[in-house]
Amino acid sequence: MGEQAKLSISKYKIGTYITIEGNEGKGAFFIIKQGQVQVHRSIERMMHNPPELLKVGDFFGVIAAMSGHPSTETVIAMSDVAVIAVRSEQFGYLIKQNTPIAMKIIKYFSHKLRFFDSLLTRLTSKKAEESSDVSFIYEIAEYYFKNGAMPLALYAYHRYMELVHGGPHVADCQEKMERYARFKQEAFNPPANISGFNRKYRKNTFIFAEHEPGDDLFIIQQGKVKITKLLAGKEVLLAVLKAGDIFGEMALLENKPRSASAIAFDEDVTMLAVNRQNFSGMVVEQPQLATRLITILSERIWSIYRQINNLLLGDI
Repeated sequence: MGEQAKLSISKYKIGTYITIEGNEGKGAFFIIKQGQVQVHRSIERMMHNPPELLKVGDFFGVIAAMSGHPSTETVIAMSDVAVIAVRSEQFGYLIKQNTPIAMKIIKYFSHKLRFFDSLLTRLTSKKAEESSDVSFIYEIAEYYFKNGAMPLALYAYHRYMELVHGGPHVADCQEKMERYARFKQEAFNPPANISGFNRKYRKNTFIFAEHEPGDDLFIIQQGKVKITKLLAGKEVLLAVLKAGDIFGEMALLENKPRSASAIAFDEDVTMLAVNRQNFSGMVVEQPQLATRLITILSERIWSIYRQINNLLLGDI
């Protein structure tokens, strides 16, 4: 029996609770083939946001199915509903059969992750989210300069001058670049190492800085990468990634600035880089990587969702 025959269709009567938040997942996610469902999430309720209405072609249950964690949403049939059930191990098959829906899921998850990450930042810092203005790169440079990390500082000064033409700090950046020119070799990776599909970054150098534009997604082959964010003048460590991990997907999928910095951590790092031009092709040709990506996004969203839920409950 082929994989296609294993894709089952389930039907639910109006008013049926298809999934319940907090319960174990059904081992599959669902694509709506007929009807409409309403999605309730405790976070949305505590923020006084209305429930989400999903229609034909929309999907639900992906986080629980792909992460293996309990459901993050309660889904109620608003009419008689028919859904296509896709188990986690069938995601690669779905990509081959319906690439647009697979891309829709990946982009939706990237958007959700950025939203939840932004919300978590606001809740934990107890203030408005930091500006996403590219000029903030100067503050990143100053942070590393004051903490003696000259290679990282010089990289950020250089990127500020490249991205903020005529900015108020250009002269200061230029002066420091010249004064500490002896660190330039440590600050910048050889262009041949950081172009093309295969990349290599020396230890303790930037792969990219927070607020930089970017259109590459990275898959670590060897080494470790630390993901950091500058909040209230302090560096916050968000994660340490290792071989097999994927990062940088939000900038690639949403065409927005980097939401955090990535730095080669303690050793040289080798990676594969995927850009916007070849991403769709990669999804089709290497569905296992796309499956890995959606699994990672699901795990990250579930973890952040629980953190936000706990924080909001603590404020009630």
